[in-house]
Amino acid sequence: MTNSNHAGLVVTYAIDHADKLVNVNEEWTRFAQENEGGTRLHPESVIGQSLWTFVREDTLQQLYQQLVTTVRQSHVQVNFDFRCDSPRFRRHMHMTMTPREDNHVQFTSVTTRIETRNDGLRAAAAFTGVTHVTRCSICNLYKLSDGRWSEVAAALDQDGLLNSNQRPRLIWGVCNPCKERLAATT
Repeated sequence: MTNSNHAGLVVTYAIDHADKLVNVNEEWTRFAQENEGGTRLHPESVIGQSLWTFVREDTLQQLYQQLVTTVRQSHVQVNFDFRCDSPRFRRHMHMTMTPREDNHVQFTSVTTRIETRNDGLRAAAAFTGVTHVTRCSICNLYKLSDGRWSEVAAALDQDGLLNSNQRPRLIWGVCNPCKERLAATT
């Protein structure tokens, strides 16, 4: 089911030459509050912090760092689509990284479509667990045991992720199609 309440939401933030956050817009705060970001994502908590503190996975950090370097060196903006899901919504978004003066980079994320989740699955990162599942940080697909990437329903059905008495460990990664797509923009 599509939910248009927040479609068109525009979140902007900018980093300085040292990759520290220098500003965020009001929509940043709204988005953080609606997604259980708590006070750790309020503007007064994030301004002056390294952007990389908030990017959870090494591969995604490396890809974003390459994109930021490309934007700074080429003085050309970079655009790509990504997903930013929550337990209740599947969010389709579009990112634009724009060069600014003094090697600053502005990030603009536009919510293009929102779908309400019917499964209500709460996927949370866990630091313990006998089994693990890898989730792409860009498209939010899950890696199946056969190596394919799919929506969570297939991971639950095919791989029986929740059939164990123990919660699986969620590992963030980047699937090969997303790596290739982002690499093509640099």
